[in-house]
Amino acid sequence: MMLGILRALLVGAAALCVLVVAFCIHFQGFHFASVGIFVALFAICLLAADLTYDWLSKKSRSRLAAYSSAASVFMICTFVLAELMVRLSFDNRASIYPWMTGFGIVTTVAWVAFDLLLRGRLDTSDKWVKPMAAGLAGVAMLGSLWGAFAVPIVTAQAVTPADCALMAQALKEFSPEGVAGGMRLETGAKCDWRALGLPEPGRHQSDPIGEFRPWFSVEPPTYSLFKTMAALSVGQEWMMLGGGGQTCFYSRTFGGWRKYRCETSWIS
Repeated sequence: MMLGILRALLVGAAALCVLVVAFCIHFQGFHFASVGIFVALFAICLLAADLTYDWLSKKSRSRLAAYSSAASVFMICTFVLAELMVRLSFDNRASIYPWMTGFGIVTTVAWVAFDLLLRGRLDTSDKWVKPMAAGLAGVAMLGSLWGAFAVPIVTAQAVTPADCALMAQALKEFSPEGVAGGMRLETGAKCDWRALGLPEPGRHQSDPIGEFRPWFSVEPPTYSLFKTMAALSVGQEWMMLGGGGQTCFYSRTFGGWRKYRCETSWIS
């Protein structure tokens, strides 16, 4: 009995760790409160899936049917949670259902993989366990390596001169006319902006109240774990309610950082 409880706890904890990694990659950062809520909610669904598997495995010899039913229960629980979030005005259905489905699938696959390693078998022999576990472990390893190299999730807290240089490069490539025209720079990062060819932030603070001045902005970069990829948020506004922003992605090369794509983040 105690061995079964310990196994269920280990399998659930491992699957939830995979969920946390997926959450951080998707939202490009770690937020303790949000991650804690998701871990608690998905832990309830994992408990329901584990109980379903235990009950069906005693009623039927088909482990495949037991796993399939447990996975179905988990996904149903995930959709119920998604609908609950919609009813609580956490998000809208068009936004929340796709990523809740993705998180549910990732967590289900992780749970089945770890459960196979510690308990399950698809038939009366072990011939399916090792190849399936090895295959899922290989996919997880490749996905982790890809995420470490290509997915920006670590936000620079203490901005360094290297971060400042990348921020200046992003601004110059995003808004060369703003740099040339001496637009007001909005940023909280402490850099030697003059040395980087940019105006000092807040230099127009003495402007008359109510007079609008064009501005552009940049946020500290977010890096992948191996610092081979970076994402920066840049924006500008030429007139009142007339501007836009982008999230630009940079890859590290031998010659320095190189921009390879930008995505529109806001328009006013």
